Amino acid sequence: MKQKTVTPGLSPSSPNAMQVTLSLAEQRKNMNANDWLKLIGSLLIGTGSILLAIRVKKILDWIVYSVVAHEISIQQIQRIIEGKLQTQPISNNVTKHLLSTIDGIGIWLLVLGFSLFGLGNLLVALTYLE
Repeated sequence: MKQKTVTPGLSPSSPNAMQVTLSLAEQRKNMNANDWLKLIGSLLIGTGSILLAIRVKKILDWIVYSVVAHEISIQQIQRIIEGKLQTQPISNNVTKHLLSTIDGIGIWLLVLGFSLFGLGNLLVALTYLE
């Protein structure tokens, strides 16, 4: 499909601008199945990527929080053993919060993200078959 470009500085009432607008409308009408598969596939890939990025960020945040809480707890236990005063609280049940972040709706969002990503890639791949 041949696309017309708008020259900078054209006013919307210019005849050339009207032709470009009609050309875009005609292109939308002339989209075939492959074009629609590419468009839908790209949207699914983008949505899946965003879901995966959000889930991975949340999981990594909780892993870092767990490791830091574990290290601080070990340091505080070591201070108590050495007879020094405890300067920070000892954290309990950190893994419970980590597991609750991974379970439930979080795992379904992760699966949905991978599924959308994979389905989008399959749809785009179908457009290359003859």
